[in-house]
Parts: sequence; structure tokens; C-alpha cells
Amino acid sequence: MLQALFDERIGENPLNKSIVIYTDISDSPNPDPINFAERLVALKSRFILAVDNCPPDLHRRLGLICSKPNSLVSLITIEYDVKDDQPEETEVFRLEPASTELIEKVILKRFSHITEIDARSIANFSGGNARIAIALGNTVKRGDNLSQLKDSDLFIRLFQQRNEPSKSLLRAAEACSLVYSFNIQLSENEELELLSDLVGMNVQEMYRNVSELMRRDLVQKRSVWRAVLPHAIANKLARRALENIPIEKICSVFENGGSERLLKSFSRRLSYLHENEEAIEISKRWLKEDGLLGDVSNLNELGITLFKNIAPLNPELTLSVIERVFKISSAGTFFTRSNEFYNEYTRLLRSLAYDKHLFIRSAEILSSWLWLPKPRTFLFEITLRTWSLK
Repeated sequence: MLQALFDERIGENPLNKSIVIYTDISDSPNPDPINFAERLVALKSRFILAVDNCPPDLHRRLGLICSKPNSLVSLITIEYDVKDDQPEETEVFRLEPASTELIEKVILKRFSHITEIDARSIANFSGGNARIAIALGNTVKRGDNLSQLKDSDLFIRLFQQRNEPSKSLLRAAEACSLVYSFNIQLSENEELELLSDLVGMNVQEMYRNVSELMRRDLVQKRSVWRAVLPHAIANKLARRALENIPIEKICSVFENGGSERLLKSFSRRLSYLHENEEAIEISKRWLKEDGLLGDVSNLNELGITLFKNIAPLNPELTLSVIERVFKISSAGTFFTRSNEFYNEYTRLLRSLAYDKHLFIRSAEILSSWLWLPKPRTFLFEITLRTWSLK
């Protein structure tokens, strides 16, 4: 997609491709982008520095370097999951999924033997993701008929990609999909070991399976990090994992495995599965009074992250957990601005208030934090003020 900015055939005023310098963080570039950017700025010449798979912290540091006085270097970074807390001088452009009609045209042009009916089936299954559509198109032989296949059949076809079926590979993919990302190094962390434990697999076999998934373009890398992508596939695999692995086993591995980072990553995956029964059951387990997140008045930074991530799974129960503290007269400074997580809780309550069934209850708690009297009388004012919370 970055190439389109420099393509004279697309749009108007393309960028000058003779001054662009590109790197992908997943290739471990040498010199590193920070040092290289500083050198470019020192040259006082016009350059465009493009950094693919660029994490937010690296983007911020590069932005500070390239925006120095007298700098002639422009910065473009590409990241799959862009957050809302970008620096002020950063413009964010989001690529949305393509239309079904556009994906269908791509398939028909790329695969002359695929019929219009099958191209439409592929386009519908891909959810607007061209990479999924093309990978699935590569599995179609002349004379195949996809129109009668279920989504589950198309998924297996995409996963196997003309290879022999492998239960071991599928189990590994399911385990890895339960987290947003994981560390592949064996000598310095236990993340791969924990994921292996989920499906009763040794670490060496898991490593081999992850490598094979990369070859099938279902796992992507950034340095030592791996992730099942695109998320449309990861979410399908995660739902299978939650159905195939006992909840007690999953919770035990992530809660007691000793990796806070992996636990956060697991909760982030759960946030995408709000219609999955097993994911909702885990949220209930965590939010009950004696559960992992049952007492929100004593949550640390890890706890508040987990709490925010699983809130979409069960909004009413999430609100009830906050209400449990609200009803305790000895809540102390929890409902004051002295609460270090004041912003996180008020933003969460604002989000919960979008549900008409939860609006009154959320507004009453917000009014306590915002020091407004008679909350039911001032609901409109509360609504206006919640929009401006930082």
C-alpha cells in the first residue's frame, strides 16, 4: 500500500520515489532506524524515511528526530494496530477492508480459471482482506466449486493450502492465536513453552509449527515477535481453541504461568471475541467477587489493563463490579481524582453509558467522580462532560 504513494498512475502529486529510503523492522535493519534517521537529518538533504512494522515508541522517537529544526527528512511509518495516542504532529491514515466487489475483481483478474460465483464466495469469506482472498484463490483448482462449501470448509482449505492435513499444525495455530503476539526465543522467555503447554506439545514441535505457519503466510514476524495474522483468521482460530481446550486449563496457564505480558496479550485477544460463549465465561470467572478482577478497588496496572480488555465481553457485569465498590461507604479515594486510574475508569464508564440500558447506572457513578449533585437531574450535563474527559 505504501508503494501507491509513489505511483504516478495513482491519484495526483505522487511522492518522489528517488529520495525514499525503506526498511522493515522485522528484518532487524542495521544501522538501526534511530541512528540512521539522525544521519539523514545531519546531511541536510531532502529524504523520505519509510519504516514498516514500526511500533509506537519507535515512531515517537523517529518523529522527534525528523521534526528537529532545519530537518529536511519526512517520516512515514506503517503499523498494523495504530493506537489513538499518537504525537500531535502525526497524521494517521487508516486502511479499511476493501469492498467485496473490489476483492472479487482482484480474484477474477489474478485467477483466470476461477468462476464469478467462486470469486464472490472467496470475496465474502475474506472479509475485505486481499491477502486472505489471494491465499484462498491459490487453493482453487480448475473445476472446483466453492459455492456449496461452508465457511468452516473454506477456512480449512485456506489453512491447509494444498498441503496434507496436520492436526499438530492446527493445534499449534489455535494455541498461538489465543494471544495477540508472542516471543519466539527459547532461551530468554517462557512464552512459547506456555503456549505449548496449552495443547500438550513440546517446545521444539511448537517452534517447527510456527515456522511452517510463517511459510503459509498465516504468522507474521517482527524481530523475535510472532503473531497470527490477519486477525480475521486469528479470531477464527482462537474461537476453535476456546472450544477445544478446557477453560480451566487455559486460565491456569495464563494466570499462573508467570508471564504478565502473555496474560495481557490473552486478554486483548478475548476483547475481539465478545460473541463467543467460552470467552464470556472467562470474563465471568475473572469478574466474580473472588475472581482475578473481582475487587477493582485494588487493581494494579496489570489488573486495569485486563479489566479494560474484557469489559466488551460483559458490559453489565463490568458495571456491576464497579458498582460493588461504589456502594461501599469506605471506598476511600477510589471515586476521587486521586485514583491513579481515574482516566481509565471514567473513560470506561463513558463507553458503558453508550448502552441505553446501562446509561443511568454509568452516569450515577460518573457524577460521583465529577462531583455533580443529584445525578438523575443532571444527566444531560454529565453526558456533555464525559465527552471532554482526557
